[in-house]
Amino acid sequence: MSVLQVYLSWVNSVLRESSRPVDNVAALQDGRIMCELIDALAPNADLVAKAQGSGSSQQQVYIQMVLNHMKENDIKVTVSAQDVIDGDIKSILDLMWLLILNYGVHSIGQNAYQRSVGIGKRNLLEWCQKELEVAFDHRNTLTLNLCTGNWFIKLLHKFAGYHIQESEDKVSYLYKLLEEIEERYGIRRTIISSNDIVDGTVDEHALMIYLSLLKKRVYSAGRQSRREMFSVDGKEAAMSRIQERNRSLSSEAEQSRKQMDDMSSPEREDTSDRVSSRDNSLSPPPLKENIPSQSLDSAETSDWLSSSPNSLVETKDRVAANKHSSSLQADAEQVLQQTIKRTSQAALSTVRQR
Repeated sequence: MSVLQVYLSWVNSVLRESSRPVDNVAALQDGRIMCELIDALAPNADLVAKAQGSGSSQQQVYIQMVLNHMKENDIKVTVSAQDVIDGDIKSILDLMWLLILNYGVHSIGQNAYQRSVGIGKRNLLEWCQKELEVAFDHRNTLTLNLCTGNWFIKLLHKFAGYHIQESEDKVSYLYKLLEEIEERYGIRRTIISSNDIVDGTVDEHALMIYLSLLKKRVYSAGRQSRREMFSVDGKEAAMSRIQERNRSLSSEAEQSRKQMDDMSSPEREDTSDRVSSRDNSLSPPPLKENIPSQSLDSAETSDWLSSSPNSLVETKDRVAANKHSSSLQADAEQVLQQTIKRTSQAALSTVRQR
């Protein structure tokens, strides 16, 4: 597969909503296509609008807009607008690679020194590691890491192969995966060859181009799903799922409580028996020797009832009260006698003085 075919496939993947496909180098000579590419990858650029606002729709104006935007973002460009207009294939391909690397593989908002080929490969390999949950050897090439062990096929299978019947023929199976990816994410399958992937001879740059598109489209699809989830309909659906989940959890919790109650019932009965037995052990045994086998008369019944713990306490209280009352009476009599004695002595003293 030629480099030009790879680049044209990348252009059509980026401009997938465009009504006019780009299928030859002459279309790339039209500076408007390059302006549309930059506008799609750097939304704040607005190069097409600026070119149209200049009052001129000449090819050179569009190309110069592209070159100026690249230079403003510290991209070293050695191609002139005239080279593109003249149809110099090498200059056009060089310019296209700079667009792909700085705007496609990387983000133009990054620092210029971070938008290198080596850093791009490393970032893509790290993304593949995360998605596949595997550790690659960064000392090896991107192609060697992904083609060995069919990791590239497994990556595509993750995003598009859940309903595709896996086949022993890896080439045909990979071709079906590439078709499904194109249908779902708009990435042209002509960027890479199934045979080259299986043989491990795929071009490193072509693999970078495909992976960078896949990474962005997967990320965009995830963002779209989140936006739909937080939309009005999405919120209602999410709330419905949450309520259903809560009902399920409540049911599970109720079942768990019932199981715990069933398991703890014998223990509670056993505990109740132990408490009852302990209470009975604390109660004083009946005085069987004082209770005749025949019916009790009133006096015996009174004596037997008074032997209960509560009766004993009441009896002690009465005895203490009686003792206290007797003590008070004795004190009163003593005070009275002393008063009478003092009165008598005073009266006798008065008589003698007279």
